[in-house]
Amino acid sequence: MSATPWNERYRQGEHADDPPLDFLARRLPVGEGKQALDLACGAGRHSVLMADRGWLVTAVDWSEAALALVLARDARIHTILANLEAGGFLIEPNRWDLICVSYFLDRSLLGAIGTGLTVGGLLAAAFPLVDERDGIRPMRREFLLEPGELRALFGGFEILHYSENEPAVPKRRGVELLARRS
Repeated sequence: MSATPWNERYRQGEHADDPPLDFLARRLPVGEGKQALDLACGAGRHSVLMADRGWLVTAVDWSEAALALVLARDARIHTILANLEAGGFLIEPNRWDLICVSYFLDRSLLGAIGTGLTVGGLLAAAFPLVDERDGIRPMRREFLLEPGELRALFGGFEILHYSENEPAVPKRRGVELLARRS
């Protein structure tokens, strides 16, 4: 797969004005110079929020156009162009005080995300859930979580927020997690 379709989408303004996810906007603490990683950051809606709250943010995406939008929104954010699915960015163990990942599910990264956090570090995650309703755009099942799966994957973490929501059609069901590494 190529980044070209995503570059085109971002150049056309798709997702440029998306606000941060509500649970993160409401619950994200002040970072006071701590290190934050935004994986598959897209146009940077969460990167900007984290930087505004004092986090030192590194934003990773494989779309050059997305990273250009991030830098245009906030020059404080350090950006890295990398294909996460191809191993283009390695998450160092015990490195990050916060890792944010939303609507990019690569199960091979989940273990590294958990161990990439410092003890006491926060994981902010949101993913689509399996949704069999009519009118929902079909997605490949490997990019969807089953109900309860995210909570189980990070069961050793202190759960600060967990929600499996049921938005109205045409939006897809999703799961949100804010958790602290014990």
